Amino acid sequence: GPMELFLVEEAAVLYGVGVWGIMLVAYALFVALIVLMLRPRLVIYNISLDQVRPVVADVVSRLDRDARWAGESLVIPQLGVQLHLEAAHLMKNVQLVSSGPHQNLYGWRHLELELRAALRRTPTTPNAHGGILLATGLMLAAAITFLLARDPAGVMQSLNEMLRR
Repeated sequence: GPMELFLVEEAAVLYGVGVWGIMLVAYALFVALIVLMLRPRLVIYNISLDQVRPVVADVVSRLDRDARWAGESLVIPQLGVQLHLEAAHLMKNVQLVSSGPHQNLYGWRHLELELRAALRRTPTTPNAHGGILLATGLMLAAAITFLLARDPAGVMQSLNEMLRR
């Protein structure tokens, strides 16, 4: 897999199976670094843009009277937040994405908490694509299980080779 690309053979010989723990920790730290470097965003699942915009407008009007909309963009000066709304219509998700590099993370957190409370009272309908995605995932899991069960000795041999036993 991809982790074997970065595996140092000398470390595998020196640490044995423990090298995989080191690799997992390094991978997790790398992912955490990437996540921390990204601009803030909030993703709201299972809701359309038409449903979320009034809720966001209501919450923002309570938080900051000086907040201003420009199309799908919003500036909330008292929170130090600038964002725009992006909709993924097929997946029925809306993202509130930061619009500039100068953002107040505490303002984003405050906005998130207020939106969470307001959105709990918002009725939504299930996503029609969810059943298709769930069925596809179950079929893939069944196919993988079938292929693994067909050759358990080969699976063990591959696992032993990967772990360098």
